[in-house]
Amino acid sequence: MKKTYLLRIKVMIVNDEDVIRDYLKGVLKSAGIHVLEAKDGYEAVKLFEEQKDTIDMVILDMIMPGKKGDEVLRDLRNIKRDVKIIISSGFMTDRQKESLKSYHIDGFLDKPYTARVLLKTIRDLAGAQ
Repeated sequence: MKKTYLLRIKVMIVNDEDVIRDYLKGVLKSAGIHVLEAKDGYEAVKLFEEQKDTIDMVILDMIMPGKKGDEVLRDLRNIKRDVKIIISSGFMTDRQKESLKSYHIDGFLDKPYTARVLLKTIRDLAGAQ
């Protein structure tokens, strides 16, 4: 894999699966990205409220126990409208993706995705800031 340049941004990962959070954290940190992580929707909203001024981007899983991804998405947008949000899911139809457009989704990562696709998505969005 081609060496990636460092991105001086902070990304919050929201995913209930430890293995996925660990994978994302490893890939992002290797690119010099500062990472925050939340294991569920409740923790994500609390953490985001506390650090909203320093978080540049969120990678949000849609299928989680407890507070669902669409609820978290709505809460994050109410807290900070202009944060970049990438939806990560393996179970979304085109119709479901279309229904989320009213929340101004900045990107989608369809599971499974590679480190290269993840970093390209983030670089593209960071460049658009």
